[in-house]
Amino acid sequence: MWRTGTRLDARGTASAIIGTLALLMAYTDAVGQEGIASDSVHLYRYAGVDQRLPWSAVELWRVGETLQSSAVVQFESTPQPWDVATDSSGSVYIADRTQVYVVSSDGRSVGAVGRPGPGPGEFGSGVFGLDIAGDTALVVRVAGALVRWRLPDLTLLPQVRIGAAYAFQDLRMAKDGFLFSSVSRAVLDQKVRDTNRLLRWEGGTSRVVFEGSSHDKTEAGPESVCFPGVLFAKLFAPTLNWDKRGDVLAVAHDDSYTIDVIIDGGRHVRIERAIEPRKVTRDMALRAAAFDEALAWGPPGDKCITTPEQAVRLWGYSEFLQPIGALRLSAAGHVWVLRGRVADEPYAIDILTVAGEYLGTVEGLPMPVAFGPDGRMVVVETDELGVPSVTVYQVRQPSGVLPW
Repeated sequence: MWRTGTRLDARGTASAIIGTLALLMAYTDAVGQEGIASDSVHLYRYAGVDQRLPWSAVELWRVGETLQSSAVVQFESTPQPWDVATDSSGSVYIADRTQVYVVSSDGRSVGAVGRPGPGPGEFGSGVFGLDIAGDTALVVRVAGALVRWRLPDLTLLPQVRIGAAYAFQDLRMAKDGFLFSSVSRAVLDQKVRDTNRLLRWEGGTSRVVFEGSSHDKTEAGPESVCFPGVLFAKLFAPTLNWDKRGDVLAVAHDDSYTIDVIIDGGRHVRIERAIEPRKVTRDMALRAAAFDEALAWGPPGDKCITTPEQAVRLWGYSEFLQPIGALRLSAAGHVWVLRGRVADEPYAIDILTVAGEYLGTVEGLPMPVAFGPDGRMVVVETDELGVPSVTVYQVRQPSGVLPW
């Protein structure tokens, strides 16, 4: 059954609640499409049968702490949080908590900006978002401000005050402002409930662009003396996956395989696939907990959340695994959609176009966090010890021709 009803508003040009329209549209068992324009919404629906894309990837260079690398950048500590951006030349910008490292397209260290501290160009409490603004400025979000450097000479520019009240990590620059995701919290019937939201900041104020599902938080009880009063999300709690590149914004619904693509100027494309959310089992929850970094927060012991069994018992888990686990926009106008998965399961990535076409599904490739020119994609990976690295791959078709 198709789930509809989420409201999406993009700068007042496209607002749609798909109701009876979804019931009127049928799909076949074969891979196929049907595009319908209604009230400025162009709807494309596809069956759940995959059409395999035989793309492969070749590693160009890698930067990490313990791995050999053609670049000389080495992280002094494990970056948390981690963010990566690229520019049109293929340079890669890698943020850890206190600095942004700049690596050239061929893997050479160019330098770094930022350092701990409260002064100009310093990151104070750490980095919470990273983006390239129109290929002319590197923008880093720190507590209460946006810190900017001019590209490519990395000259420090005046920072933009945004107010300390905005708590977010994702950041995408937009005309006259920026987009970010945040959480709205409410207390209902003595339960804490979070709602995922995508907001737009402009002129000192913010407004909601997209609102996702709500989910309850669980307070650590007496059994977990390491985390008194700490609120935990359930395993597989819904997340809001979105991306913006140029004048294109793509947002994935968190309760169905539905993607809204908004292009500045008013065109609104909605893409749906007949892929239902998977019902989460206890085995899936245990496997997910084994990969959860939160399990390392406390010292080992029977009273701490240090094992998957304790996490599943104390946190609980959502009933369903959302069909879309991540989303990224490529330089070629492709929408890369990672299907929902447990951390130990293989990747299945759907490749769509912003015009609504399903090109096929790629298997065996990692999910990129950013894209460069000449078929390049940037991937954040961890080794068997949990040490992160950044790898740049070049994606190729069987003929050797680059997809972009």
